[in-house]
Amino acid sequence: MQCRHGQEGSDGNPDTYRPFGTQIHPDVHSISLHAAAPDLLTAPTGGGLYRSTNGGNTWRCLYRCYCRAAWVDPQDAARWTKRALNLWVQQAAPAFDASLGFEMLNFMGSDAAEGAAALKEKRKPDFPSSR
Repeated sequence: MQCRHGQEGSDGNPDTYRPFGTQIHPDVHSISLHAAAPDLLTAPTGGGLYRSTNGGNTWRCLYRCYCRAAWVDPQDAARWTKRALNLWVQQAAPAFDASLGFEMLNFMGSDAAEGAAALKEKRKPDFPSSR
């Protein structure tokens, strides 16, 4: 949404046309720029707390309530990035473990022995599983 001419602002006076991107409440009280992530903006409004991750082109409402002010913690970017990566690692661990186990099973078979022998003898391998 964009603030249109004649719409009441937080000071009670009509606002002039101000493009703020999309999906933001028109009663914007302030916009905080994150020190470590310049595209991360936070805007307390009369309709909630909004955050943009792309420099204000689009906005997402985090909390629907009247919000007068917000303080931005400069450690947020690093903290949430670490959390997201840790969650990804935790979710990927079982698949990685299974993959590693299957790979190790292949090293005990006849294909691994043929591969090692072909390497020692400097010849093209003739894997039993491909016959």
